[in-house]
Amino acid sequence: MGFIVIGIIAFLAGAFIIFIRKERVSGCVPYIAKVINVEEKMAVTGPTIKKMYRPVVSYKGSTSEQRAHYHTFISFYNFDLKMGDELTVFIDPRMPDVFYFSSDVRGVISLGAVLGFAVGALFVAAGIIVLNGGLQL
Repeated sequence: MGFIVIGIIAFLAGAFIIFIRKERVSGCVPYIAKVINVEEKMAVTGPTIKKMYRPVVSYKGSTSEQRAHYHTFISFYNFDLKMGDELTVFIDPRMPDVFYFSSDVRGVISLGAVLGFAVGALFVAAGIIVLNGGLQL
């Protein structure tokens, strides 16, 4: 029974991650922005240290020119923006200093949600097997 409860909790965690992601980008409005800076930081990922980047853009907001940064740092192999590039960004009016790319808004499911569903399925299956008396070969 414990496996099933843990599985249900993992399913709910995956659903919660999807809900939070959709809520975060639901009110976003597209703007044409220009890359004005790239912030850098070093990140430790396992045994390696790598450089992470976060673009900063300038866009014409509701009243004046505003600046916004990408909601997270990204690794170099995903980073192909250069200073002065113009692009369409999505900005939530509630948080005008954070932007998202179009791929963030399109509804790409996050790895955390997939992991929650997979762990939930594994634990529910294990719980059903245990409740039925285990595997019989």
